[in-house]
Amino acid sequence: MDHNCYQLKKLVRDRSVKNMEDKGTKVIWRTLSAAERTPHLLEKFMEEQQEVAAAFAANDKAEMTAELADLLEIIHALANTANIDMTDVEAARKGKTERRGGFSKGIYVDEIHCPKGSFYDNYCAKDPAKYRLKV
Repeated sequence: MDHNCYQLKKLVRDRSVKNMEDKGTKVIWRTLSAAERTPHLLEKFMEEQQEVAAAFAANDKAEMTAELADLLEIIHALANTANIDMTDVEAARKGKTERRGGFSKGIYVDEIHCPKGSFYDNYCAKDPAKYRLKV
């Protein structure tokens, strides 16, 4: 056998197939429908998120920039697949920042003490895996 066959089974960038074929690789591929695309984009989002974390852990600014760009590309693709205009996403981001602030100050909440039945008590109680009740 003069070649190896690898199963990728993953979403790739639009020009990846051409780049592989230009280097002599035979590629078996297909175009996913929008409905098929979404779970693969979400999987790719998680993959890219881990690569962003690794770049930050290595404190490699060039790699951080490249991986953040990849993550942003996935966000654009997810919005496109869901027929959401990125200007609407940006408007929602700006609106949330104006109303609730951003993340630039690094404010970290260790715990909250809220009256039973209050808004935040009910909010946290809806997701006990995320908001653990301290006893």
